[in-house]
Amino acid sequence: MSMSLGGDLGNFGQRDNGLLTPPPGATPGGRVLGVFMLLVTLLVCGIGVAKFAAAAGYIGTRGDLVVAECYMASGGRNHSDTRWCSGTFHAYDNDGADSGPRDEYARVKTRDAQPKDTVEVSHSGGEYVAVGLGSSWGFMVMAFFGLLLAAPALAVAVSGISPRAGRGAAEAIRESVSGTWAGRVVKWTAITSAAGMALFGYLAWLF
Repeated sequence: MSMSLGGDLGNFGQRDNGLLTPPPGATPGGRVLGVFMLLVTLLVCGIGVAKFAAAAGYIGTRGDLVVAECYMASGGRNHSDTRWCSGTFHAYDNDGADSGPRDEYARVKTRDAQPKDTVEVSHSGGEYVAVGLGSSWGFMVMAFFGLLLAAPALAVAVSGISPRAGRGAAEAIRESVSGTWAGRVVKWTAITSAAGMALFGYLAWLF
């Protein structure tokens, strides 16, 4: 009986320890991590917006890329393969006419261009982006994806609780911002981002 009682007491002590373990709290390191995560996610969002502007023709040097060859490039273990087409880029002048060869080693991501095709592109930020609705909407998906990731990053930055703090960290972060301005911003940012990704993802597929 004593052995059984000792075993029960041992289990009871373990349960007590589990119940009495305090939830993860705010730390300077957790807040710094949250700010870093927020900056990275906003950078992804900004890159998506910049590429959308280039694909829509609002920024960059417009012109035509005459395709010489197309090939698939491996994206590695965690990324899908990318289809590239390379050829000669001819920039437009101020009147929209061909101003002559600009770059004989240009390349652009495209799903359906073939050798000898002419692809309208925009040269911006050191790369070529295909101009068109499908391409521009696709980059908006990227922008909203970055905004979606910014929602939990903001919660981490405001709460100061690191997601790596152990079991219960996610719940502690949620409770810390629940009912506050940060909680409302996180909620509506996530909802808006998911809706934007769905809308522009459909438009990119459609066009």
